[in-house]
Amino acid sequence: MKLQKDKRNSKNTIMIIGIAIGLAIGMGLGVLFGIMTDDIVRGMTIGTAAGLCVGTISGVIGKNLKLKKSGASAEEKSDDSLAFGISIGLSLGVLFGTLIDNIGLGLSIGVAVGLCGGSAVGALKGEKKKEQEKSDEEKENDNK
Repeated sequence: MKLQKDKRNSKNTIMIIGIAIGLAIGMGLGVLFGIMTDDIVRGMTIGTAAGLCVGTISGVIGKNLKLKKSGASAEEKSDDSLAFGISIGLSLGVLFGTLIDNIGLGLSIGVAVGLCGGSAVGALKGEKKKEQEKSDEEKENDNK
């Protein structure tokens, strides 16, 4: 019996690898920043947030490139607006928390803004897609 390769998991693996590499680089730079500023905790927090943001974005881009190369249909492509929103919101939250000297509050605000922003962008994309499908159907009906 031959094992079958799951195509969906290979695309998610690319995203996970991007996030892992981004986190590793971000945490390494965070440690260096923490050593230079004599505040390791703050450096690690900033490095982790930056690594998560960069890793998520690079992972999503890599995943979408693989989907594009494989000729995936529109239904197979996933909407990664929430991932972008959370990663960017988290990074901005850490930056804001560092500025006001309260990283916990900044993280909370960043996650909330990221969730709301990512969900809103995803909903707008969905509406736009529905409108485009509706206009395509109307064009087909007009041609008949």
